[in-house]
Amino acid sequence: TLVEALMASCNTCFYEVAYQLNEADPLLLPQMARLFGFGTPAGIDALQEAAGLVPDPEYKLSVQGTLWEAGDAVNMGIGQGFVLVTPLQLAQVIGYLPFSCVNIR
Repeated sequence: TLVEALMASCNTCFYEVAYQLNEADPLLLPQMARLFGFGTPAGIDALQEAAGLVPDPEYKLSVQGTLWEAGDAVNMGIGQGFVLVTPLQLAQVIGYLPFSCVNIR
């Protein structure tokens, strides 16, 4: 289950989810990450926060001149590869989990 995967920090569970999403549509995982607020500042006025980076096939093609591969999605599924997030973005997403994805600021 998701709870068990999170509790165990089970990378292989998240690899598989990322792989399956990528197989369905390579844009799904990046779109979901953006819906959780990754790739944009958290929006707290008192801070000058970086946006971070949510990579997608277009990004990889423009930066490296190579096509997106399943391995890119798998890396993204565990926050590796091209992914850049701030501690505040992570804290915000962790705050969503117990509240059924209600954004608590």
